[in-house]
Amino acid sequence: MKPINLILSSLISLNLLCPSAFAWGKFGHQAVGKIAENHLTENARKKINEILDPGVSMSDISTCPDVIKKDSVYCANSFEIPKESETSSWHFINLPVNQNIDIPMFKNFCKNSNCITEELKINLNNLKSPDANKYQKEIALMFVVHLMGDLHQPLHCANDHDKGGNGKSVKIIWENDNEKKVSLHHLWDNIIFTDSELKKLNFDDFIKEREQEIDNLNTSDWFTTSIDDWALESYSFSKATIYPEYYKTSGKITNVYKRSMQKVAFLQIEKAGFRLAKLLNEIFF
Repeated sequence: MKPINLILSSLISLNLLCPSAFAWGKFGHQAVGKIAENHLTENARKKINEILDPGVSMSDISTCPDVIKKDSVYCANSFEIPKESETSSWHFINLPVNQNIDIPMFKNFCKNSNCITEELKINLNNLKSPDANKYQKEIALMFVVHLMGDLHQPLHCANDHDKGGNGKSVKIIWENDNEKKVSLHHLWDNIIFTDSELKKLNFDDFIKEREQEIDNLNTSDWFTTSIDDWALESYSFSKATIYPEYYKTSGKITNVYKRSMQKVAFLQIEKAGFRLAKLLNEIFF
């Protein structure tokens, strides 16, 4: 079993690290955790409750992996994790959009397993390992919940010589909002809602809306593929839509773009939560 709290065998330069903190924002990661909780089997729910302390949910632990890239954290006021900047590379895989990428090529962009697809698999194995203790399983579950959210943020799986959109500036022109410049990656991390919208939102209502949408969708094909396929799905959307739209609009992002891409973001969050439940149900059958 791969150690979680020890320094990795190969350090990745911070200058090469791609995504900014909180893909989908804190709200989005918590939503992925909550949707997954809603679709757990009784046995999976029981096993996860044995891993987490009473009153602690998957939503509660969902954002801790972003914090430990820069600081230690007492995750969900339940278990302590030291600062682990070496885990920063776990949150993404830099698949170049100027190439035709397929899954066998992933290994070329994931040195020493330090990328999101391989770390998801490693932490899933740690989670189901009979040799792992409670703390190790808490850490593994925390990473699985978080990385499933990251995997479904398209720019965590794509690169256009810009560190997953961090090197491209966009000009946001929302209705009734001041014009501002952010990176393309930051835009997508926060495409689900602006700060002003978040202040008016109710988390439970948002989850109900996502569950209603899931009920109205054909979700059968969501589960026929693997972690690598889900990464390729994110990559393909970045390649076919996000980057072409960036060049088409010269980086000027209007409310029309926002409304269109919010629908994509909501769907990705729904997929992430639903697929996370699938993985956990398979482990704790």
